[in-house]
Amino acid sequence: MKWLIGLAIVLGGSVLATTDVFIKKTIVMPESAWVMADVEADDQYLGDRFSSALAKKIKQMKRFDAVQLDPDVFEPVYTAMQSPTANTTVLMDTLKIHVMDAVEALLMSDAYQKRRVRAIQHHRGVSFARTKGKSEAYTLDEMRMLMNSVYLYMPYIHSAVTTTDEGENPATLRTITGGVIWYNVQMGPTGNVQLVQVDAIERSSFMVLPTAMAIKSLMDVGIMRSLVSKALKATKSMPMFTLISKTTSVADRDYTLSLTKDSGAKLDDLFFLQEDMENETGDIERKTVGLLRIRQSSRDDWAHGYQHIGSVRDRGGYVIESPRRGFQIAGGIHHASGIKSAQILKYRDNQQIVDLPFQTASGWTASLDYNVGRHIGISQLFLGVDYSGSTLASDVGTVSGHDNHMQTYHTRLSKKFWWQRHALRLDISTGTEWVRLTNTPRVWDYALKFRSMTYGIGYELMLGSRWLLSASATQHRMYRLSHLSYKLDGVSHQYSHADARNLGIQYNSGYTAYRVGLRLDF
Repeated sequence: MKWLIGLAIVLGGSVLATTDVFIKKTIVMPESAWVMADVEADDQYLGDRFSSALAKKIKQMKRFDAVQLDPDVFEPVYTAMQSPTANTTVLMDTLKIHVMDAVEALLMSDAYQKRRVRAIQHHRGVSFARTKGKSEAYTLDEMRMLMNSVYLYMPYIHSAVTTTDEGENPATLRTITGGVIWYNVQMGPTGNVQLVQVDAIERSSFMVLPTAMAIKSLMDVGIMRSLVSKALKATKSMPMFTLISKTTSVADRDYTLSLTKDSGAKLDDLFFLQEDMENETGDIERKTVGLLRIRQSSRDDWAHGYQHIGSVRDRGGYVIESPRRGFQIAGGIHHASGIKSAQILKYRDNQQIVDLPFQTASGWTASLDYNVGRHIGISQLFLGVDYSGSTLASDVGTVSGHDNHMQTYHTRLSKKFWWQRHALRLDISTGTEWVRLTNTPRVWDYALKFRSMTYGIGYELMLGSRWLLSASATQHRMYRLSHLSYKLDGVSHQYSHADARNLGIQYNSGYTAYRVGLRLDF
């Protein structure tokens, strides 16, 4: 123990933002959160909810070695922060007075030293048995990391506001703002333990619902989930918590990294490929030269990445994490052809409804995808939702009425296969479609709702680290009538799924839709 303290005094302590290779950080977690004075009394519970949800996620993050002190240690801090005049200065002073002794005891404990030694050995890729824990096995930089890789955070709720719009369609907006203040525990030049604020994160999340459906406690569940997700993404983007590694070998576009799943490198994570280069003034500067994706990650072997963008580099370069939440949002234009509604709903006598006067529809489309495959070991497997709205184009000239349109909503499963910056995408989905016509030559107030299955093929081009160009062709097939109503020559007709057999509906009919747009990875 004494040799550790003595060496720390010699080295001094400064915050190591990033090193050439990432090392796990020890995170001291509080039991609750600072709820600021502006938060109403009935919203005070949000502090505990935010703190517990954040702590649960941090414990699950492999890049952190999470530690919780005795709950009594933080009690004086919570008491002090209940004052209306509490601020970040008060928080810092209170933490120094009431928490730092416990943190220093943790830092000097045998259990902590063993954990940190193992972390360094894992960081170097050397077994502990090989060095047998001898001090001469560690470099000065490693000892600095050992003594200065402890962090403490304090979550807080800044505000919780509910507003209601009493318009024609009353809606309730619920907004919660919160954040995390991060501190680094450092060993000072004289051997004393210091607390230094290194960052502060603040984010807002909201939800809007019709007032009749707006139950505050239920809205808070979704809002808090979003707030925690935003806070975690911002945390992973902080320099001291961002994964960084050297490339140890290169084969074509496949790179081996000195990271494992246990250090936080997960399937489909994105990393910037960087190299140290000489700039115009002769100084060495680290520049981004490519983008790669983790294609293989395990606990017992180094992670492997595939380079999408940039030319192949030699081993010895660096990769630095580009934190993402696993989502992709997309928007674009949509065109449907060969609709032929008379074939989708074709009567036995073929006379009740003549061909409706449209074959095509054009409009817009939007989608949201989440990479579910990374959680089950399947690369680039996405679960998504698609929505499109399009205007029907008449084949017989101008049709009176202004509400002739189609809408579609589908839940989709997609698999992507990458080659460099190009991807082939296979889609399958199921959902609901609506066709509405206000006025055609014989049919009025036509409303069709049906369930459909789609399957398609798409192409994606990686334009940059976040943007992708996307194009797809999808075949839509109707498999269940939900509702059909219309007026034929002034006579109203209404049908449900139970009437489909008698109507002679052709379920094997459908149409083809084409989409082109942009996708944003975040």
